[in-house]
Amino acid sequence: MNFETALDYAPDGSPRAFVPPAKPPYVFEHEDLLLPHEGFLTDFVYATKGTETPTLFCLWSAIWCLSASLSRMAYMHYLEIDKLWPNLYILLVAPPSRCKKSTGARYARAVLEGLPTYWKDSRDVGVTQQDLIFKFMKTPNMVTNKTTPEAVFQMLAPQETIISVPGTSQSKAIKKGSQLNICISEFATFMNKKKYNQGLVDTLTDLFDCPTREVVNTISRGPEPVENVYITLIGATTPDGLKESLPDEAHGTGFMSRVVTVFQEKSPRRYPMPLVFDGFPKYQDLVYRLGWVTSYAHGEFKMSADAKIFYDSWYEKWRSSLDDDDSVADRMGEFRMDNLLLKLAMILRISEYRIGNEIETHNFKQALVLLE
Repeated sequence: MNFETALDYAPDGSPRAFVPPAKPPYVFEHEDLLLPHEGFLTDFVYATKGTETPTLFCLWSAIWCLSASLSRMAYMHYLEIDKLWPNLYILLVAPPSRCKKSTGARYARAVLEGLPTYWKDSRDVGVTQQDLIFKFMKTPNMVTNKTTPEAVFQMLAPQETIISVPGTSQSKAIKKGSQLNICISEFATFMNKKKYNQGLVDTLTDLFDCPTREVVNTISRGPEPVENVYITLIGATTPDGLKESLPDEAHGTGFMSRVVTVFQEKSPRRYPMPLVFDGFPKYQDLVYRLGWVTSYAHGEFKMSADAKIFYDSWYEKWRSSLDDDDSVADRMGEFRMDNLLLKLAMILRISEYRIGNEIETHNFKQALVLLE
């Protein structure tokens, strides 16, 4: 690695998770007890401990960052004709000015945008075709401001390039598909009841399952084909913004049933200026560690035998609750809890600094705690 760091790395460059000192310099939060197994997610939380964004929001920002970085390279088999991708829609909700809710999301966006620097550039000595493929595949396609549905549809156009290694005859055509990462500090400016937003809710709802091929109907240009979709979203809003600004069609079993809504009333942190504690993870560490994780997060992820037993037992109880509890209809996300649990367990497993594609029981237990 070509940057200075106080963190621990193995001789082969693999990261070792940061462990805070016995007497940490930050204020303890009850949500610190929810932190998952050590890895990229916990490193991200410790890197942001010197901000006023609470642990819970920093953790979910890190989850979105890792989810967005996977870019359709990791999956679980879900149907014979389909795959379950680890993409998520996340909303951070807090009263105005209390939790600095957008800070964690913006930090996650910065780490995600820095990810391509992990791999060598075409101008670097020793660059390989794999470096250039990863750099192209992991360069995020971002929406970060108020925009129109038409602009979103345009950004969903499939991407393609020719990868050529300097000094060799190696070249390869690479298709990236319709990939989009949405990171919005004020979510109500992105999705609202204004007329120009017509169609955005339905499009995001339909694309959540990341179809291989789909046709999006636009107002100005008619049908637009998309393929190999991978779309993620994180936004920050207030309770009033969530209740009053979202279109009616966003509620019920549609868009909002696909969203993980994270609420916190206030933050115990107080910092006149944000800071990074000595010896704690820094921005460049997170970029490098995210690059290392995503370099090995390929292909199909499966449950261990014990994890399958745990998940099947949980599923039976959850599925019965949908039939027996009429109040479930009022709880956003409950109808897709099985889908969200599988996605999050996969992300938690990937976040750990160890190679392998087996999701374990502790990943499901930690995911369940976070979702419930």
